[in-house]
Amino acid sequence: MNFYLLRHAKAEDLGARDTRRDSGRVLVPAGVKRMRRAAKGMRALDLRFDVILSSPFRRARETAEIVADVFKATKKLRNVAALEPENDPEDILDYLRQFERATDDVLLVGHEPHLSRLVAALVAGGGAISLNFKKAGLCKLRGELRRGRAAASLEWFLTPRQLEQLAD
Repeated sequence: MNFYLLRHAKAEDLGARDTRRDSGRVLVPAGVKRMRRAAKGMRALDLRFDVILSSPFRRARETAEIVADVFKATKKLRNVAALEPENDPEDILDYLRQFERATDDVLLVGHEPHLSRLVAALVAGGGAISLNFKKAGLCKLRGELRRGRAAASLEWFLTPRQLEQLAD
């Protein structure tokens, strides 16, 4: 299975527009523009997604919607509470097991440090690793869902600038 992990694009600060909850923060216009170009770069890589799973936090949902729009895949988009930033990475791995036999390519849209913890769970079987996961950055892991041990390898890790350059 291919796991594509995408960090949400740049969002407004907490408190902007009277946003009092982290979950309600929206993408800023520059974040929308950068994500649209990054998504076009993703398309230039000939990626495909059987399912697009997003944190229900607004900035992640908006990011996932941009990708789904560029890929003409809006029907593949689902909001998944297990991708909320404070959840245990094992929660999303448990959720992913339902797709294991029918899905080859999964896009997961979420937050830091949750995405780094998810990479650690898949690649190293847990623990802590620190990735410089930029907003609108994307990585690809290839492997299997195995409880309690490493079952994936990091194939590549792209910054938003690299993705944007691919769109040209």
